[in-house]
Amino acid sequence: MVGNPLARALEQGIGDCLVVDALEETEEAFEQKVKQGEYRRVRLISDPSEPLVLAASESATFLDHAPVLSNGRFELLHYLREISFSIEYHRYGNLGMREKEQRKPIK
Repeated sequence: MVGNPLARALEQGIGDCLVVDALEETEEAFEQKVKQGEYRRVRLISDPSEPLVLAASESATFLDHAPVLSNGRFELLHYLREISFSIEYHRYGNLGMREKEQRKPIK
């Protein structure tokens, strides 16, 4: 039995969702992909190199190299956008452009 909990889960077949394909490439190849606009946002764990910054500026790619937060809820704010909207039918009784719409009769 393996001591690592992740390795144990994978060994038992319950960690299928945890498997991630890793891609190993040179920094020059990555810079080229960034320059071509393949990525809109890149999360880094260290400061970016000058050529990477230039490549990102050419393609309007956001490079986030702030320290990684230990609290996942705050870290996910970098990637998730919460949107809330409301459709108001009136404002203080003034219906504006919808004033002449047919409405159900009041019973």
